[in-house]
Amino acid sequence: MVNLTDEQRNQVQRQYSNHLATLQPAYYEGAIRAIVAAECLANSVNEFGFDNAAFAMAIGCQHRTLQQSVMRALVAVCKQLTTSYAEANFDLRNEAACMLAVEISKLESGLPFI
Repeated sequence: MVNLTDEQRNQVQRQYSNHLATLQPAYYEGAIRAIVAAECLANSVNEFGFDNAAFAMAIGCQHRTLQQSVMRALVAVCKQLTTSYAEANFDLRNEAACMLAVEISKLESGLPFI
């Protein structure tokens, strides 16, 4: 589990207050950790030289249940991008990602937690 600083927690609470306000208390802390993880991943892929193949290999070395959980998170990203595409909330910088997400979202994606 990731230990968040007070500064990280406060920043997430300010920036994502609308989303966090919709959650039941039991899901609040998990949502904060998920947001921080998403921001860390986004910052990592924004660095020149991020190695997608090494990232994929490292995920492939994780416990199989964790691999499925990561894939479940990536499917949720696809669903979000599909919504963005349907609402015309994209531009040339992410249009290809949204279009691919639409195609991926058409696949059966039941990923149970086992």
